Amino acid sequence: MKGVQFIIDKHGNPTSVILDLAIWSDVWEDIHDGVVLESRKGEAATITLEDLQMEMKQEVFAND
Repeated sequence: MKGVQFIIDKHGNPTSVILDLAIWSDVWEDIHDGVVLESRKGEAATITLEDLQMEMKQEVFAND
């Protein structure tokens, strides 16, 4: 598969994957969103507008 590399252990079992983000950025965003949602389980379902704006700014600057 183009843009995908697997890291395997000494027994040949895959342990990690490296994705070329130029090709697979949409998939990585979905994975990231899922991890973030999973980590927030049990937290309040709402946040303030100010917190949302701050998170969005941080994500924009992180992607530059």
